[in-house]
Amino acid sequence: MKSNIIAIFFLCGYFATAQNLELGGYIGANHSNWTSGPGFSSKRITGFNLGVSSEYSFAKKWATNTRLEFSQVGGKNFNEFRRVNFSNDNHVIKANYLGLKIDLRKYLGKLKPSWFCQLGMGTNYALSAKEFGVSITNDLKSRLDFQTQIGFGKKINIGSSINLELLVEYLRGWNKIIKINTQSGMNQSYSLKVAVRKSI
Repeated sequence: MKSNIIAIFFLCGYFATAQNLELGGYIGANHSNWTSGPGFSSKRITGFNLGVSSEYSFAKKWATNTRLEFSQVGGKNFNEFRRVNFSNDNHVIKANYLGLKIDLRKYLGKLKPSWFCQLGMGTNYALSAKEFGVSITNDLKSRLDFQTQIGFGKKINIGSSINLELLVEYLRGWNKIIKINTQSGMNQSYSLKVAVRKSI
């Protein structure tokens, strides 16, 4: 599964023409939790994300943004236990995701680089997961997580062919990943990313 995700990412860049292609990397932070609605949720925790990305411009203000990303997600202090007066910030469930994400990006200014918005989807694979610091990877309800995301950002030119990018986005997983007693939960995250890309 991991090798398939990596292969798809590089194939996306292969079919792009060089004058319309940017390649680079990024790093950022996630603020995430586990939820399946009002009946099951956790408090948020902070993790990091990093990845490589490519942007292919196919029209004046339109582009695709393809990302291969490692991301830490999770949550703590589940309401399943708070309902019985057992509040424990040490009850943390974390997962490490490897994901492939593809976004459709629309630039909002007259010229690029400028402000932009984007909407996309992706698939994450849970490389590992821990509860109370103990591995629960083999006990996950699913290791695949289909995801949708929406974001808003700003791209700034800092050199003849180098761009700096700031992206804020909301990411929602749709597969139930973790299990606690009879409940199960999906991941949702708010994310901030800083990227540097070079036109090739």
